[in-house]
Amino acid sequence: MVKTTRKPVARTTSRSPRARRTAPVIRTADRRRATVRTVRQRRRAKATSALQVSMMVLVVSMLVSFVFSSILGNSMLEKTRRERIAAQNRTRVAQTEVNRLRRDLDELSSMESVDRWAMSAGMVLTGSGISRPTVPPVLNAEVPTVASR
Repeated sequence: MVKTTRKPVARTTSRSPRARRTAPVIRTADRRRATVRTVRQRRRAKATSALQVSMMVLVVSMLVSFVFSSILGNSMLEKTRRERIAAQNRTRVAQTEVNRLRRDLDELSSMESVDRWAMSAGMVLTGSGISRPTVPPVLNAEVPTVASR
């Protein structure tokens, strides 16, 4: 243990409170004990320093992984959003194409279009009193031949 004693400082002529202060005198009691204490303090400081370094490494690695996963997650979400928009566009185009095909089917299956097709194919409506002129088929028509070697 270190003991301190105070000796009075030389007197001054002024009566200020500073004039009566005493200066501390430090005496060391045991030199060996002081060195043992400093070795213990060094060991404790090294252990504390190693703990602090490992904690800092842990914190830094956690921060790096957090930032990396945040950026990666955001980029994956953006990719998914773009894929969703592309899928919606493909669905919209397919739906308009289906609607167009339905209109064409309705138009082709209507009675007027069937009658037009029948007349263009030379068919006559039977069972009604109306006869439609038909175009007689051409018999013995010359079939053009293609020259060969």
